[in-house]
Order: sequence, then structure tokens, then C-alpha cells
Amino acid sequence: MREWTRKHSLGGVRFRSDISDHESAVLRSMVTSVVGMLDAREQETPQDDLAALTGMRSGSNEAPSDPILARLLPDFHRPEHDKGADPAEGADLNGALRSLHELDIIGEKRRVAREMLASLPEGGGRVTLTAEQADSWVTALNDVRLALGAALGIDADTPEHPPEDDPRAGEMDIYHWATWVQDSLVQVMMQ
Repeated sequence: MREWTRKHSLGGVRFRSDISDHESAVLRSMVTSVVGMLDAREQETPQDDLAALTGMRSGSNEAPSDPILARLLPDFHRPEHDKGADPAEGADLNGALRSLHELDIIGEKRRVAREMLASLPEGGGRVTLTAEQADSWVTALNDVRLALGAALGIDADTPEHPPEDDPRAGEMDIYHWATWVQDSLVQVMMQ
């Protein structure tokens, strides 16, 4: 993928790059995988009788047990940062906030992923984004990076260049490439 460029036209600002067939396929696969995980999480949501009667949607009040979904849908409040806070109180608050907002968050993550997929050429080629589409790309790429980082166990102590014998080396190259694509787009958006 080439570095993103910014173009001004009568229709407004556009962000452009060229992507190879292989790169397009990798991005498409990763974004589709994230959407699949989010869809599965939404389908696991227990049915609420009150929600069925009122038409109000409510999400799960339990944090995801899968580490990738836990990274994509983290707790809203972390009581361990509040001195003297009761962890059970934080769990109750997180459960309530999660049941109120998780489905909307999943819906928004799904929306930006689908917008990215719609603007990503299947066989590679020129990518031209509006400002709104660029925002969606940045958000969807962030979700891909969070999911891949959780799957690979990337944390603050993970070296940027792992040893060649590290079994994660190939996937970490993809992680770093996705980081570069996102950073390049953010940099040109800020110009």
C-alpha cells in the first residue's frame, strides 16, 4: 500500500492511496473476522422479557470471556484505579452500562467496518475516501489492530521486532503493517 495523500476537489477533501490485491484481501479478511466476532457476541445476548415487551434492546451484562472480544468491548469502569473501591460495585456498574450500551457499540463497530469494506477495492487498486469514510477506516483499522494485538498477546513489553524464531513474527508483520496504514491515514487527515 502506498502512503496516503490528501487531495482537495470541488466535492471536498479526498484521501487516496493504492492497494495491492494481496493487501486488500488481508484487510478484507481481518475486518470480516472482527465483524463475525461482534455478530456472534450480539447473538449470544440473553433475551430480556422486558426488552421484548417494550422493544428496547439490551445487551449482555457480562464481560466477554474471549480475550479478543474483551479487548474490543472493554469494561466501562475500572474500580481497581479507585482507592478503596469495592470491586463488586464496579462489576455491577459495568454490567449495567454494558447492558445499556454494548449493542449500540457493536452496531457502530459493524457500521464502520462495513463502510470500510464497501470502499476497499476487492482486487486491489485505487482507494479514494471522503472524510467520513476516512474516519470509518481509522476506527475499523483500530478494531483490527486491537483484535490482532489481543490474539498475539502484544503488550507494552513486546519488542517491535521479534526474534526470527518467534512463531508470531509473520502475524506481527501484519500488525505493524496495519498500524502503518492507520498512522499514515491519520497523519494525512491532520494536515
